[in-house]
Amino acid sequence: MNQTIQTLIQQSEDKMIPYDLFIREALYNDESGYYINKNAFGKDGDFYTSSYVHDVFAEVMGQYFIETAKLANIPLHICELGGGSGRFASQVCQQLANVLDGDVLRYSIIEENPSTREKWNRIENNIIKDSFASLEEFSSAYPAFCGFIFSNEFLDAQPVRIVEMLEDTLYEICVTEQHGQLTETKRLCPTFLRQWMEERKITIKNGYRCEVPLYISSITANIAKALRRGFILTIDYGYNRDEWMHPARKQGSLRGYSNHQLKSNVLENVGEMDITHHVHWDVWIEEGRKYDIEFHRLMKQSEFLIHYGIMERLESHQSQVFSAKASKNRAIRSFILGDLGSAFDVCIQAKGEIG
Repeated sequence: MNQTIQTLIQQSEDKMIPYDLFIREALYNDESGYYINKNAFGKDGDFYTSSYVHDVFAEVMGQYFIETAKLANIPLHICELGGGSGRFASQVCQQLANVLDGDVLRYSIIEENPSTREKWNRIENNIIKDSFASLEEFSSAYPAFCGFIFSNEFLDAQPVRIVEMLEDTLYEICVTEQHGQLTETKRLCPTFLRQWMEERKITIKNGYRCEVPLYISSITANIAKALRRGFILTIDYGYNRDEWMHPARKQGSLRGYSNHQLKSNVLENVGEMDITHHVHWDVWIEEGRKYDIEFHRLMKQSEFLIHYGIMERLESHQSQVFSAKASKNRAIRSFILGDLGSAFDVCIQAKGEIG
């Protein structure tokens, strides 16, 4: 993978590449990208998502989908961005299979990994599963889509640019190569990048650096094009504008994860670890409004799960600490009292006339 990055650097005019190109290659390169070749999830991977903690997460999410579909009078069609291994999608389908009562569930995943897509496509009784390489491809198949667009830790894995303010001058931080090793360099921030930040009120103090999420523009536009009527449910970790100004965020939020350990230098072991950042929630919400996507609420994941009944899923059991019921109860406590509840946010938006 290092050779691929170094070739891109050598082919560039000024012998450096922006961070978003580096991240795109490191994570999504068709031959050697992290998400193509690595088993990223779970105990044997590099990080946990909520669906790997316990099935109870998918149980609550399934309850949200079916309740909201009935209240809003929209089809029970879920489109998941970044389906990953398909674990969450499978859990939700299993949960809803018992309560569909003759209704049809469609569950579509958007996933770049072709092996995941191939495994997912099937029809099981009244559940239709299909997959697509992109949201644009999905839109072609469902040009009048009504339902849910869901994502869980999808935005944080998108490529970003990096900027830093030094002595009142804004620089873009780029990736270059020295003596066979990848390292950072800087250049004056391009005009288009500065203008994009100014239009979205992304400000930065002297001595601070931050990620610039250009991807929000294209993803939001594609969601708006795909969704005629329904909800956008986005689960991720992120900050609002005030939180970005805190001294703790002085170095930005770009990080790597390998074997469940945080790595501050993402230029090491390229293609062997996850690369992630925190979402700019204000930018995400305001970009949606440009396309008549209405913001409903931003809340902690623990608050969302409590609202949709996770506490009612606690089960009485004896003292067998390794029983299935005890395991489920521990998972619920971790979702409410642990980092899984406090670190993640749930953003709810809607488009079209909702009943």
